Amino acid sequence: ERTLGTDPKTGKPVIVRIGRFGPLAQIGEGKDKEDEKPQFASLLKGQLIESITLEEALELFKLPRTVGQYEDKDVVIGVGRFGPYVRHNSKFTSLKKTDDPL
Repeated sequence: ERTLGTDPKTGKPVIVRIGRFGPLAQIGEGKDKEDEKPQFASLLKGQLIESITLEEALELFKLPRTVGQYEDKDVVIGVGRFGPYVRHNSKFTSLKKTDDPL
């Protein structure tokens, strides 16, 4: 576990650590019952806990994001367990693993 700094929006600590499904970034600690539930985002391929910066970690929380509309439905880009994807009208299409969704 490594603390990167503080999230400027919430004032909560930003931590990177190994989670149940691999390396992740986390905003907030959620140790007490009255604490708000932390936010989680998986690290992208090539990002390491030892070298990721606060700015890079905060970028991960921008996904999934809406990039526009097509046929009056949102087009969303994100990263899932199989890599980057585009979603439109409940249909998912994988992108190349080398494509950067940010």
